[in-house]
Amino acid sequence: MLGGMMRETFEWEKNMMPFADDWYRAQGVKNIDRSVQCKKYDLIADGMKIEEKFLFSGREYQKVLIEMVQDMSDGSLGWFYHSEADRLAWFYCPSGHTERPMSVYIIQFKKLKEYVKKHLTKKQNEWVEFQVCNEHYGITLNLPILWNDLIDNGVAKYYSIR
Repeated sequence: MLGGMMRETFEWEKNMMPFADDWYRAQGVKNIDRSVQCKKYDLIADGMKIEEKFLFSGREYQKVLIEMVQDMSDGSLGWFYHSEADRLAWFYCPSGHTERPMSVYIIQFKKLKEYVKKHLTKKQNEWVEFQVCNEHYGITLNLPILWNDLIDNGVAKYYSIR
């Protein structure tokens, strides 16, 4: 069951890559290299390493989910730790899995890491909210953060695609 869901998810993401490439080109990117895909990033665009996330929700959410632990059952760390990207491109996509994404947030990865560290230590004796998801791959621990906070702090920028 999980293997089928993972294959399906990878196929959906693959469907979005040409749309993402078109968007990058519309932003002035000349060279897109997806042949370098690895666990640390998904592509190189004009020398910049980019990690991509495609969320097939059919709508946008107020918060981004930062994957801290990919699978709590075996202790696999999430993309927040293992990605070596310069930028994270978070695409909101239609739930049909074949149409052009609706929007994208471009996140400066180093600034995101600094922001998360400050967020986790903002006040002593204050609890930080996490979210656990067991829907797709393992038992994932996510840190929800408001998009507006990331935008206001110069960490992320929003683009409408439609």
